[in-house]
Amino acid sequence: MTQTDTASSWLDELFPADQSAEIDPDLSHAARIAEVMRPDDPADFTFEGEVTDHGPRSTAKCSCGHPIRYEYTVRHKRSGRQIPIGSTCIASTIPWLQTVGADGLAAALEAAVAKAEADRKEAARLMREAKSSEAVAELSRDYEALRSWYAEARRQARQAGGWVPQFLYGKCPLPATLKPASTAGRTAAGLRRRIATFYKSAAEWLELDAEELRRYQLPALPALTTAGAEAVRKSYALDASKAEKGLDRYPDPSSSGYQWNTARLAAARRRSAAVEVA
Repeated sequence: MTQTDTASSWLDELFPADQSAEIDPDLSHAARIAEVMRPDDPADFTFEGEVTDHGPRSTAKCSCGHPIRYEYTVRHKRSGRQIPIGSTCIASTIPWLQTVGADGLAAALEAAVAKAEADRKEAARLMREAKSSEAVAELSRDYEALRSWYAEARRQARQAGGWVPQFLYGKCPLPATLKPASTAGRTAAGLRRRIATFYKSAAEWLELDAEELRRYQLPALPALTTAGAEAVRKSYALDASKAEKGLDRYPDPSSSGYQWNTARLAAARRRSAAVEVA
């Protein structure tokens, strides 16, 4: 029996004369691609690296009828007949190709899909790193702006005489130097956490002790870059979400839990709205 006969007999099992018979869903992609290859021997097809990216709104389809974005074109060695196969359909087609002796085509397609996936992951990683590097630049400016705010507020409090407010009493909570992280993404994440924590603590202190601090004429918190403001607002959003869950837990308006979470929710929304963007 030739390889072509093997392919045909395999297809006959999957596509019996009674077309109403159910096709195994795990084999349908390979079965339909095999049907398109008939009557040629699958081993006579080759893949030479032609891959087409039809984009995220692709209307292209694999030979099996499955919608695809990435199209891998295989050609018959002698006739040049082309058959498009989608990247997601290749995995289910490879076992059949190996069964009918088209090991070379199976290996080439498998290697191409693996390389394309690795390339896409690397491109995505580089894009994330590039965005993280941009964010680090913005967040670093916010970090230094908050440190400068702390130093100026502390100076003005000392000039006003009397006691220095507890929040300004010691060293700035934001260290002058930070231990570098292994990637720009991790550096950005660390800056976001520190900026959000410090900003929220300062905003709460300035709000709750507003009357007492009036005589110090402290500077307002600095406007933040887009990245810094987003970090602070996300932290406030998390606080608001926790308060909402607390309200679900304490639904009785007369309970202390309900009242505490109501105040917490209002404060989170109010302070988030007050964050200024430079």
